[in-house]
Amino acid sequence: MSDSDDLLGKADAFLKRYRASGASAREDVPVLTEVIESAARSLQPPLGRPTQVGPTPAELQELERRLKESILDAIGPYVANILEEPLRARLEAHLQRPAGAPLGALSFLNPSAMELDKSFDPHEVERRWYSLWESRGYFAHSADSEEPPYCIQLPPPNVTGTLHMGHAFQQTLMDALIRYHRMRGFNTNWVIGTDHAGIATQIVVERQLEVEGKTRHDLGREAFVKRVWEWKQQSGSTITRQMRRLGASGNWGYADTEGQKAGYFTMDTRMSRAVIEVFVRLHEQGLIYRGKRLVNWDPVLGTAVSDLEVDSEEEDGKIWEIRYPFEEGSGGVVVATTRPETMLGDVAVAVNPKDERYTAMVGKHVKLPLTERSIPL
Repeated sequence: MSDSDDLLGKADAFLKRYRASGASAREDVPVLTEVIESAARSLQPPLGRPTQVGPTPAELQELERRLKESILDAIGPYVANILEEPLRARLEAHLQRPAGAPLGALSFLNPSAMELDKSFDPHEVERRWYSLWESRGYFAHSADSEEPPYCIQLPPPNVTGTLHMGHAFQQTLMDALIRYHRMRGFNTNWVIGTDHAGIATQIVVERQLEVEGKTRHDLGREAFVKRVWEWKQQSGSTITRQMRRLGASGNWGYADTEGQKAGYFTMDTRMSRAVIEVFVRLHEQGLIYRGKRLVNWDPVLGTAVSDLEVDSEEEDGKIWEIRYPFEEGSGGVVVATTRPETMLGDVAVAVNPKDERYTAMVGKHVKLPLTERSIPL
């Protein structure tokens, strides 16, 4: 007995018990074998045509239609969802399809597909269910809902990057909170988005141009910006696809101005306008100001980069001892430094006046080595 025969037998027994218990309002609910025989008899090949030829495409379409009607009418939608494939396999056998004959709409059927894998493979299962949930709008919020709102703003990851363990940990916690409040009936909105990562994107695009023997200056500003946007469209879906594979139930359509179901992008026109508005207001209120700061300047990119964009390297240094001779008399003072090149900019030599070694020297002048310029001590 095949797995599908065994499954149908168990379903028959279940339906017989269900009908005998009086739980159903209908007394004429047929068992599954009756459904199969009835549909098969109605689809027997016409006289004069050998059965081994196989069904025509029109008959296969009719088979699909009658099969669904028979199952839905006989046992209802819940059981139908579970048993539709084995029923199709049995009807296929009734049609006496020869091996290798085309099946049309039924070509995907395989009785062996009922066998369970030895180990659980979550990839196909999770991908199918997530796509179904998202397509049905289960993650979206309602603009006119009377339920209490619950909203979380996702700190946007770089659009050209990939997820790491920090993202996975953070998004797992946020997803758990969103799902918990969604099940409690809240009008949830997990606002998803990605950050522009301008410097990182520029570096990638400039490397592509190097392969072509060009620079951003050869393209000009407008053409280079266009090239950057093209690269963003190409690589930007990687991180959002990873978030979907994690199962993040974010509101992908909210604030999506590009129609890619990827949430907002920090360089969208609306987002950029909002950022400018906020910064101008903060400046007018005196809450932020523009001042000189020590920055990491990239001479190639021609811009400042953050500490996160800088690769620090440790190396063995040297200590230089430089003797500054007194302007009058003999002797001098020795200064130790790791940056001897700064010596040319010295305007004085500082000592601790309470240190007995230097107390008598305070107020004297020394000569700056190499330049012989006099500076106070």
